[in-house]
Amino acid sequence: MTPLGTGRRSTAEALDHLRRAARGPGWERDDLVLQLKIVGATVVAWLIASAVLPSTVLTFAPFTALLVLQGTVHRSLRVSLKYLAAVVVGVSLAAAFGVTAGVHGWSLAILMLLTLAAGRLWPLGNERTQLPVVALFAFAAGNGDPDYGLDLLLAVALGAGCGLGFSLVLPASPHRRGDAEEACADLARRVAAMLRSLGESLAEETPQESTVRRWERQLRDLEARTRSARWVVSESEDAARHVAARRPGRRPGRRGGAAGATAHPPGPPLTDHAARHTAVNVLERVGFRARSVVRGLTYAVRSEHYGSLARDFLTPYAELLGETAAAVERFGSGEPRGDAEQEELEAAIAAVRSGYGELMERCRRENLDAPGEWPLYGALLADAHRVADELEHPGLV
Repeated sequence: MTPLGTGRRSTAEALDHLRRAARGPGWERDDLVLQLKIVGATVVAWLIASAVLPSTVLTFAPFTALLVLQGTVHRSLRVSLKYLAAVVVGVSLAAAFGVTAGVHGWSLAILMLLTLAAGRLWPLGNERTQLPVVALFAFAAGNGDPDYGLDLLLAVALGAGCGLGFSLVLPASPHRRGDAEEACADLARRVAAMLRSLGESLAEETPQESTVRRWERQLRDLEARTRSARWVVSESEDAARHVAARRPGRRPGRRGGAAGATAHPPGPPLTDHAARHTAVNVLERVGFRARSVVRGLTYAVRSEHYGSLARDFLTPYAELLGETAAAVERFGSGEPRGDAEQEELEAAIAAVRSGYGELMERCRRENLDAPGEWPLYGALLADAHRVADELEHPGLV
């Protein structure tokens, strides 16, 4: 793709992102709101720090606001507390070494070793890497001066306060029970619609250039929907974990006893958090297979080979895509899966396997191996086979 084409695609994706953000609650809107919160929090933190703190620590206030702002108030508070703990430890160690040992190369080496060890031993999560960073600034830039360390700590507290304040003023979209299940079901419908669209296009003698562009738009939309579904599932899981933390004796993601944790392959029940993540991963991989099919067909349409492709292959392959779409839709259904639903899903996957086997046998029987044809046949058949594998064995990577 040319630089101009890449620029146009990036612009189209950005406009699609803004349109979805304006359309309603979702990953795109919360992402846009988060960017606005980051801008507001960093500017306010910088303005306040400029008025009340020395210029030597001025940058730490907006930097902290940028660092602690997360998608939800709960996560912002958690990151803020861990980062403040890392700052307190780092500043304290730097001041202790500055006052006792002085600022030397060997004392800096010992300080770094201690802060790295402390970061691994303390439950600071991702913020453990900030401990040696803060200690290095307090020791090298502030010469281990306790007053500099105190100013740095105040700047960090100011930045964290601004970040939490903006997180409270502009909270993320609320999530209702069932949002994650609906997100998985919607993603499955989108993937199935993409596969059906491809199958319908194969009925044409030669798909038009506008058809190819429609495929590309559908794939971009599918990528956005996958990100949105993953975001909804993660937010739902985080919200459930937060609620469960306030209810002693309850564990998130379980509905009581061993039965609640049992999965029924090939399609795990989507009321379980891990199963939702698995469903999104599987649907994303099926989307990758759809992209591979589009790539192969686009190459064929834009080459001299498409007109010579056997309709004896393309027509049944279109039917195979329709059967695959039905199986994908059944896999992503948000309905509770009892024995009957499980049998329907297995029957849908079996239909895909059967269609694949018949098409493979036809290829062997009719010797569809003319130059320029078989590479495309093989690629399309391999993609169909992999989709069936993804649906039948969702736990495999």
